[in-house]
Formats: sequence, C-alpha cells, structure tokens
Amino acid sequence: TWACFFFVPSYPGRVQFTRVEDVAEAIIQTLETIPSNEIYLISPTDSLSYSELIRLSCIECGRIEPFVTLPSYIVKAVVTTLGLVINLILPEVLLFHPHTVDQLIVNRVYSHKKAKKKLHYKPKHTFAASVPACIQERLASGKLTKYPVSPLAVVVVACGVLLGWKYL
Repeated sequence: TWACFFFVPSYPGRVQFTRVEDVAEAIIQTLETIPSNEIYLISPTDSLSYSELIRLSCIECGRIEPFVTLPSYIVKAVVTTLGLVINLILPEVLLFHPHTVDQLIVNRVYSHKKAKKKLHYKPKHTFAASVPACIQERLASGKLTKYPVSPLAVVVVACGVLLGWKYL
C-alpha cells in the first residue's frame, strides 16, 4: 500500500475511487430509468493528491507521516532501484515498477455530472471519508497490518548505514 512510504512524491496527479455502495445505488438508479444505452461515470465529489492520500493512509495506519517530499525524478529513480530487488521477491507488487510511478502524474478524477443530471445520482461517500473507512476495514480483516514506522524506511536506512551513506 502507499502507506509503506516514508516520503511523498511531488507529483501533480490526483486520484479518487468510488465506494461500492455508491456504484450499487447508481446501478439501481439506472435500472429504474428509461433505458437509453448510455454510459454513466460514477464518482465521488472529491479527489486527493497522491501526497494527501499517502499522508491520510499513514495517519489511518498509525504510521509516522512521511518526513520527506521528493521530486518526481528522484522518486522514479528510488522506486526503479528498489524495484530491482523487491520485484524479485514479490513480483506482484505493482508499486515498484517505473510504469506505476509514471501514472502519478495522471489525474484520475472523473465527473459524474451526466449521472447526476439524468439519473439524479448523488454519491453518499466522499473519497476523503472512504479512504479511512477502507483502511479500517482492511485492518479489521487482517489484510493490512499496522507498523508505527514504514517498513520501507527501515530497509532504506539499514541499506544506507551498511553502505556508509552520510546523508540520511
């Protein structure tokens, strides 16, 4: 998860996701209207930057908030370098692929204006409120574990100490 970071990227992209409850409500509203063979985008009313998402995730996971903001080219270099090792051990972790980092500049924010107008769709959940709720659900189910310090930060600092880095 993004909450494993000890730094935040200075990328301009924003992101949002829609709670399944809002999607289900939109499907019901679509079925109750006259079929029009149209496509509707369903989204919350808000979005977060990746930095905001990382910080919020850290707070909800009980982790120390990121203490470094890095420029995009450094983030990509760090993730690419760490990815060489991490992807050998955990190839399914998409976070440590350069392509994933490139996606942080893309705005993943969508408008539900058409659904609001034609279906009277109104999301009940904001993205900012959904993130903590989802994290709490995953913590309760055991799919996510709380660590007070980022495991990634521990690995990077340990490598730095072993390699004799002077500027940590």
